Amino acid sequence: MPRLPRISSREAIRALERLGFGEVSDKPIPLTLQNGSIPIDDHYCYQQSHHYLLAQIKEDGTKYGQLEKQASGIFRHIVSQHPEGQLIVKGIFPPSDELLLW
Repeated sequence: MPRLPRISSREAIRALERLGFGEVSDKPIPLTLQNGSIPIDDHYCYQQSHHYLLAQIKEDGTKYGQLEKQASGIFRHIVSQHPEGQLIVKGIFPPSDELLLW
């Protein structure tokens, strides 16, 4: 793999802007819904994602995959294709990594 030259953070920001990544700023962006018409800064926002990956096939024809919780709220599921349809295997994980004691 070729070695990339070291550049300053300012040069990196300018390169990202030239690639169309918008304007880079150190100021916080207000959280809004529907193109800025509904402010939600005073609300709790939780994002969740489900990634579905096709099962891999070993040389002997068996299928395998790794179920995992990649981060808080990000889950990986395995999909196995069959002539009759799909089999989706999901793990059982807590929704967040919070430890609540009371």
